[in-house]
Amino acid sequence: MTTFSATRPYAAFLATLIAVVALAACGKTTDPDPTASETTASSAADAPPPNPAIMDEPMDGSSVEAFEENLQAVREQAGQAAYDQLKRVIQYSMTYDLSIRGNKAKLYKRYDGKTPNEILQMPMR
Repeated sequence: MTTFSATRPYAAFLATLIAVVALAACGKTTDPDPTASETTASSAADAPPPNPAIMDEPMDGSSVEAFEENLQAVREQAGQAAYDQLKRVIQYSMTYDLSIRGNKAKLYKRYDGKTPNEILQMPMR
């Protein structure tokens, strides 16, 4: 006499899931294209060196357009990493500062005259 086990379908599913995960983990990784690294190296050599001094220049928060132009200048002169860090702080304030309520113009006026370094040092409230 055979008895039906309620766990048999789950065991089969679990075994299949483990097999799929194991096969995915054994996937073949390829080395990056060597020509791609040469292209990246040559474009990095053509780019001007980062200018960290822009991080100490006051931002113009008189209008949204002026502030966003300053953000682009930070990206171009200080580099993508500095720009990304500054954008994260701005996005945090846009999202969590209830006095701003997602209003860019209001936030940028708060940042008017402050340097990117000062903005980065402002407490996140």
